[in-house]
Amino acid sequence: MEYEIVRRVVAEVLQIGEEEIRPESLLTDDLGADSMDLLRIMLRLEEEFKTEITYRETLSMETVRDVADQLGRHK
Repeated sequence: MEYEIVRRVVAEVLQIGEEEIRPESLLTDDLGADSMDLLRIMLRLEEEFKTEITYRETLSMETVRDVADQLGRHK
């Protein structure tokens, strides 16, 4: 469930098709996200999941799967 929400948010922020996003996609290298995109993604995900993502947590989030897994730990 987390993965589908993360994929949707990433697609919306980066204005790309969800079909372009795979669990192993690197947010920056594969999907082209810059630092402002990453900030927008994290803020949207905080709203979606009603949680707070710490700076330390964001440092370990390189792939879409990393983001979904981290948010799954917030449950």
